Amino acid sequence: MLEEYIRNDGFMEEGISIPEIQDIDMFRFVYAFQPMVTEVHEDAFELLYLKSGQKPFKIGNREWTMVGGDLAVIPPGVEHGQNSVQNRSSLYFLLLAEPEHCDNFLFMDEKERKELQRRLIQCAGRPIHLPNVVQKSFQKLLDMRNGEAAESQSLLAPALARAHLALLLDSILSCGEGMEAPLRTLPADIARAVEYMEQCRETTPSVAELASLAGLSEVWFKQKFKRAVGMPPAEYCLRHKLNIAAEQLLKTEQSITEIAMSLGFSSGQHFSTAFRHYRGCSPSDYRKSGGVIPEIEE
Repeated sequence: MLEEYIRNDGFMEEGISIPEIQDIDMFRFVYAFQPMVTEVHEDAFELLYLKSGQKPFKIGNREWTMVGGDLAVIPPGVEHGQNSVQNRSSLYFLLLAEPEHCDNFLFMDEKERKELQRRLIQCAGRPIHLPNVVQKSFQKLLDMRNGEAAESQSLLAPALARAHLALLLDSILSCGEGMEAPLRTLPADIARAVEYMEQCRETTPSVAELASLAGLSEVWFKQKFKRAVGMPPAEYCLRHKLNIAAEQLLKTEQSITEIAMSLGFSSGQHFSTAFRHYRGCSPSDYRKSGGVIPEIEE
């Protein structure tokens, strides 16, 4: 059933609605799910913010992998989607009316609206890594749209919603303009931890071990790691092992149990369960299909 793969936090119509926002929602992919279908929004920008996890993504003819904390700006009329399975992740999306064609967009005049449209288009075509406060803006707008935020009952609720949207757009413009390529540089302490994790194929380093290597407290290490990499250390380590396993399934004659043991999984069953959650099929089906993900039945 569909509910086994995806949980959707939908909105209710009685919440706050402003003309600048055509739609907003949040999805949690608990298990691997079908690839995102290619779609086009003819009269709206889509703001896609990955809260956690990883997501291969394509806008027009450009492809990259988004990680937690990344946002993509998709201009009107541009095809976007993905070809590979959607694995464990959480994301927000917001359909934004075109400023140029939305009268009184955030109370801006025509010249300001055209300039905003131009600058949003400049931010498109690559992921933008944003500060954690952006997630709060998305959630606040969603809660207000659902009528679940305290501000939803305020006489000034529409103005407050526009204020949250303005803060969100300001963060996008501040972080997204002037970037020529989607380059991500990890802090030196986190990079050391990542390198060590990728070398430990047969074991899973503890947070205490990694924090010591990075020269940080455990609490600060976990926070800094997730902010820099887009997911917790344990999830990064698991994803890395599963990527290695996927390659070995296609390029070696090793049994599934041998691959599982070589990567530190407690059993072949543990490995198969994790593989299915993140890849959408069993290791044996993945090997038989040559790496093509079988269609997931809804």
